[in-house]
Amino acid sequence: MKKLIIILLCLCLISCKSVELKKDSDSPIYTVFNTKVENENNIAYLDSTFDGDSIGYSILNHQGEVETGIVYQLDDNCLEKFINIANYINRDMQYNLLVFVNYKQVTFKVEDKENDVFSAFIQKNSALQIPVKIDSLAPGFNDILFLIVPDANHISNIDAGGFHGEILSLRCNAILGTDDMLSRPNSLKLTTINETRHSMSILDKNNNEFFDFNSCNLSINTEKQLFMCIRNETSHDEDFVLILLDNWKQISLGEKDFELVTVEPDSSGIFPVSVLFDKEGNHKLAAIAINNPYKNYDFLSMDIESSQWTDVNISK
Repeated sequence: MKKLIIILLCLCLISCKSVELKKDSDSPIYTVFNTKVENENNIAYLDSTFDGDSIGYSILNHQGEVETGIVYQLDDNCLEKFINIANYINRDMQYNLLVFVNYKQVTFKVEDKENDVFSAFIQKNSALQIPVKIDSLAPGFNDILFLIVPDANHISNIDAGGFHGEILSLRCNAILGTDDMLSRPNSLKLTTINETRHSMSILDKNNNEFFDFNSCNLSINTEKQLFMCIRNETSHDEDFVLILLDNWKQISLGEKDFELVTVEPDSSGIFPVSVLFDKEGNHKLAAIAINNPYKNYDFLSMDIESSQWTDVNISK
């Protein structure tokens, strides 16, 4: 059972006091911002006496109020919000923040500095509100996804415990103008296999047997055939958008940035992808599946599945 407790994604929120970020004399500098929410008393948290480690995360408006299940009607082509991360863990943690618009990774601004991946270092039992601005949004419907990666530099083959491998998500819709739907491409119906262990995973194959793709060492310029596997636990066909990340950057799936797929009821669908490892060093591979794409509706962030990431070390 996952140790991670997802909080602040439900509407039943209990207030508690956040802890100010500071620099201890023997500690690294924690991430701080000049831009702050106008009223920190509006920020809602789970009771800090909650039993066990947890991470709270939410989208906040400028008043510090939690906005969950919101469809934004925009007057211009940008969205400015705060991404709140409450590090209720008894150790300092690094968190990476990624942003996707209509299933493509985009750059975004944090206090006017452009980022494709923003890294924040948060003190234990503290909260941080990251001021995020997404500009140049296209007219019409924008499906916006925030991915939060705790302990992003952790090496998976050292210790699989703690929060390693968990990728958290927040999702919202933003509409500029009157067109409130995306143009939906045709979906690819996936081949299914008898794989039921995970909602989302990256698999390897030996003869006719599929198994989890584990951390490994490979030679540079190795091209590896892998399979993104998504589980549909419903009694009807389900659509998913598939995304693959390498070191927290979206990489292409063949000729596309992402793939829209359909999985049969109560089945695991596999999508083959070939990954060329042409750079030395550590590669963190993670697969993302977005359920119910191309829809405009109020939702919580439960429609995102992710694999635990796998470290692939590439050398000459």
